[in-house]
Amino acid sequence: MNKGLLKRRCASFLLFAACCCGNGRGQEVSEEALPTTALSGESLHQVERLNGGGVTSIFAKVIAGRAQSIVPIETTNGKLVVLSVAVASNGYLVSKASELEEMETGRLIARIQGQGLVSVRMVQMQKENDLALLKVEVPVVPIEWAASTALKTGFLVGAQSNARGAMRVGIVSAAPRSIEREGGVIGVLLGERIGEQRKEGALVNQVFEGSGAAEAGMKSGDVVLSVAGKRVNSPQEVTEMVSAFDVGESVALVLERRVDGKAAKSTIEVTLGYRRKVADRLERNQVLSGASSNRRAGFENVIQHDIPIGPEAMGGVLFTIEGKAVGMNIARRDRVTTYALPSEIVQRVARDMIAVDLGAAKARALALEGEESTGDAAER
Repeated sequence: MNKGLLKRRCASFLLFAACCCGNGRGQEVSEEALPTTALSGESLHQVERLNGGGVTSIFAKVIAGRAQSIVPIETTNGKLVVLSVAVASNGYLVSKASELEEMETGRLIARIQGQGLVSVRMVQMQKENDLALLKVEVPVVPIEWAASTALKTGFLVGAQSNARGAMRVGIVSAAPRSIEREGGVIGVLLGERIGEQRKEGALVNQVFEGSGAAEAGMKSGDVVLSVAGKRVNSPQEVTEMVSAFDVGESVALVLERRVDGKAAKSTIEVTLGYRRKVADRLERNQVLSGASSNRRAGFENVIQHDIPIGPEAMGGVLFTIEGKAVGMNIARRDRVTTYALPSEIVQRVARDMIAVDLGAAKARALALEGEESTGDAAER
């Protein structure tokens, strides 16, 4: 793209944003109202630059008939856990699995427009794309999906940010691509063994609270000698070996610990956790960015955008300015990066999971019928 064309497009976008955001009331803008020169984004208040009332009201209007397909999943005490999207009228919903995996199903409820709070059941999780199939026993209005292939970098997109339906707006900020997986972490800060004759292993300098390492009883001063049966000689080797395993898997570690001045070895099992729970505490930018999703990597294809929404807004729909549902938000990476799964992936996975559940339900029904027949025969 030549520089002149790029400048014209940028100016057009700033002009549109300035006109739509100007007074925050969402009024329609006529051609006569357009300024003769584009306003600088820096001349606008920060809130208006990001999500002016004019722009968000446009999105709110075009998706008004589709909002009932977005179903908040909450705890029984009213806290929003994640959003979900209705994919079949008989009560099937799809959401982000990793935000739900540690929740007790009995503590989750769905807020259905026009029907209030209803119980929700976890049906199945699909690890590859971090999707969960949920079920409510009331009718729902399924979303009408649109193809994501027409999206281009720079296109305006919008998404619901909370259980009340507030809209936030951003742009597609990168071309569609896959996101490589991140392995699990044991939850420690490692260093070299300094000033000792024996150099093998990696010294534990810090154990993070709430990590798998803390739960397994690791302490500062321990030395990791092997991971999954393989000897290690540096912190880098520990990190590389552990990263080969996924979150939730258990890894055997051989530790050396000094007790009463003597070195003693022990073997422990550590359940790996999410990288962000450790790494985000060490990166200044992530600390300033606010909360991010537990799982934010390992997706076959994503739409990247910069809508400012939190981890609890994952599972909601990504809309175009025409109101087309082109994807489902799946991970908040940082303050300027959110990933959405394209509509094509969500539809495919949802169909597969529903087919499995319907097959299982039919099998259960047949089994019950068989039990009843057997019982009848026994009575006869």
